[in-house]
Amino acid sequence: MPTRVTSTVMDKAISTSSYAFSGVTAAGGMLSLNNIALLAGIFFAALTFLLNVWYQRRKARIAEELAQLDREFHEARMASLVENVCEAVNNLSETQNAKD
Repeated sequence: MPTRVTSTVMDKAISTSSYAFSGVTAAGGMLSLNNIALLAGIFFAALTFLLNVWYQRRKARIAEELAQLDREFHEARMASLVENVCEAVNNLSETQNAKD
């Protein structure tokens, strides 16, 4: 019994693939070399466009991440400078009070 089921599935697969390859062969016969070159040109132009869009988005994302890191570094640096200035002012104030 399993042999018959396998045979039926195999027959359907062979039939479907035969029709598919017949269609591909017929479509290929309708295309001349110029048409193939035209389709290849359109395909590669679209591929180039899509790759360029992807690259530009990636480049913009990286630039935004770098800008965010730069902002964070700047804020940390400014906080450190303010802290150092406050500490220097306190030290100066303590020195002035000690002399008085």
